Amino acid sequence: MLSTAVAAVCLGLLLAALFASPYECAQRLDRGLGSGLVSFTGLCDRLTGFSDPDDGLICVSVQDGPGFRITSGNPVRVARGQTASFDVEIEDGYRIAGLSAGFSLADGKIVAADVKHPMVCVADSGPVPIWTVSLTACDLDGTADGSGALSGAVRASLTGSCPDGTPVTFSASDAELYDFVCYTSGAPASGGGRVLGEDPVLGIDVDSDLEIYANYRRARAAVSFAPAE
Repeated sequence: MLSTAVAAVCLGLLLAALFASPYECAQRLDRGLGSGLVSFTGLCDRLTGFSDPDDGLICVSVQDGPGFRITSGNPVRVARGQTASFDVEIEDGYRIAGLSAGFSLADGKIVAADVKHPMVCVADSGPVPIWTVSLTACDLDGTADGSGALSGAVRASLTGSCPDGTPVTFSASDAELYDFVCYTSGAPASGGGRVLGEDPVLGIDVDSDLEIYANYRRARAAVSFAPAE
């Protein structure tokens, strides 16, 4: 008789554990073990983002990632429809390129607006890419002119290495016996380079390696005719 009662109690506990929410199971573990070094409800918050059924608040958290850290409370609990906000500090040389759906980054904060369910943010973070920029002046026949008549006719606000997103301005002016035609990337115009523009001033926010060519056409020499005698 006693063994039957014990079996019934054990079965009841097993069923309760199976059908309880993860947060409820975590609460039962905390109550059973008392105050200790591990908070199972806190662990449940960080790993799953479950809300607490007792207070009705919704848990929102941000997972740690390379190159940044959350300097405010994480996770946070908010009422349905409210905004969850996290202060974020990004290390020099790093960036956050993207966030999980429902999160945005602005003014040093990761924000989830109009929260309606538990949310966990995973940030796509990493080192800021470094790109290389070069500028070459050439004749339309593809001849590079680094030290001749065209060398002083073109300028760039920056060449060499620069971080992603750096603005660079290229400028070109007509040279003696040469007229500016267009800018191309990847190759001179004669070699099938992609035309970027015919305006002598070109501005680009660098998001890849840039090999820019300023293409020139040789100007027609003036011809004079002497009157026939």
